[in-house]
Order: sequence, then structure tokens, then C-alpha cells
Amino acid sequence: MKKRVLSSEKVKSKISLILSRILGLILTVSFLAVWLVTSVRLVLYSDVDLYRAEYEKYGVLDELNMTMGDTIYVTREMMAYLNGEREELKAETTVDGIWRDFFNEQDRLHMKDVKQIFDWSKRVRFMAGVTASFSFVFLLICFFCEKTGAEKTILWKVLWKVYRNIAGLILLAGVVAGFVVSRNFDYWFTWFHEKVFTNRLWMFDAEKDYMIRMLPEGFFSDMAMWSMWIFGAGAVITGGFLWVKSRKETMRSSVETFRMDN
Repeated sequence: MKKRVLSSEKVKSKISLILSRILGLILTVSFLAVWLVTSVRLVLYSDVDLYRAEYEKYGVLDELNMTMGDTIYVTREMMAYLNGEREELKAETTVDGIWRDFFNEQDRLHMKDVKQIFDWSKRVRFMAGVTASFSFVFLLICFFCEKTGAEKTILWKVLWKVYRNIAGLILLAGVVAGFVVSRNFDYWFTWFHEKVFTNRLWMFDAEKDYMIRMLPEGFFSDMAMWSMWIFGAGAVITGGFLWVKSRKETMRSSVETFRMDN
């Protein structure tokens, strides 16, 4: 009878371990998806000082013959439209000494396509967030179902190792991709637009279109860099927390085992 109980406990422990690995994998991937989209949005919708710095860096005000205040106003309207806060992309301001709508028809058509990407990213973040939440809840159930500290320690180790492997692989791929793209950003910037968009509305004429003057390629390169830095920092901090928690649980379990033996 005792052997059957022990056998049953071993089976239960193995099932719990396998389940925790699966849930850890789902939680890790979902969390990183949420954090990736959030990192990009943190940069794009951060304080306007970042935009001011970028506009000064690339001489945007001279290219547009606009004041910083007017340029920031146009930027706010554009980002509000992409976030679904405006029904139409429109920003009347003074450009080249003339009061006019900053955006032309091509701008509106292209930004409509861009808005679809923004909407898609928000849906991905929502679904990934829901998935991560359910995975986290079920993972907590696994933790609470374990009777001993040693079993809980094993689960923490499993979660840390799963996160370390997945996040490490993604971060490594990001570093390699970032290096490759930085070597020839113009090529990859064009490649991205050709693959993502089914039309040529993204091909602007700097002589006629104000928006391309306000958003040069260097601006997108810097925004991508900041987004990746924030994503990487968040991923590393999360990994650090899991590592510390795993170590603490291991130490606590060792102390409990020592006390029981003595």
C-alpha cells in the first residue's frame, strides 16, 4: 500500500513538472510578446522630449521651415490617429509660411496602412496578455498544489530555466539581427516596406511630401534602437528576478532539509 502511495506521488510530481514546463514556455513567450509591443509603444508614445531631440538631431525644423511647437503638434496628431484617437489624419499648421494641412492624400492613405499594423499589434498584445495571465494562474495552482518546499523549488528552477533558454535565444537573435540591420539600415528599411505593404504609397518624394522630411530614416533607426534597448533591459531584469527567486528557494529548501535531517 505504501509503495502504491509513493508511486502515485511520483506520478503526480512528474505530471506537475511536465505541466510547469509547458506553462512556463507559454508564459515566457506570451510575456515577451507583450513586452515587445509595450517596449515599442513606450518609445513611440513617450515624452515629446525624445521627438524634440530627434528633430534637432536631423535638422527637421530647417527642412520643414516650421517651429518646434508646430512640429510637435503635428507629431501628436499623427500618433493620436495611429492610436485610434482621431478618425482622420489631419493637422492644420504653418508650413513654409503657409497655413495648410500638413498631410496630403498619399500621407493619409499610407498612414491608414500603418494604422492597421498598430491595431494588429494591440490585438497581439491583448491576446498574449490573456494567454500569459491564464498561464500564470495555472502555474500558481501548480505551486500551491506542491506539498513540500523541495517540490516548489524544483518548479522555480524549471520556470527560470525555461525563461532563460527562450529569452536568451530571442535576445541573441535580436542582437544578431540588430547588428545586421545596422550595417545597412537603408536596405533593410526598404525590404521591410516591400514585404509588409502591398502598395507603393510608402515611396515619398522629399521635394513634395512634408511627412518624409519630418520622419527621415535615421529617426526610425533610432526609435528601433531605443525599443530594442528597453525590451532587452526588461527581459534581463525579469530573468534576474527569476534567477534570484530560484536561488532563494534553493537555499531555503536546503535549510529545511538540513533541519529535518538533524
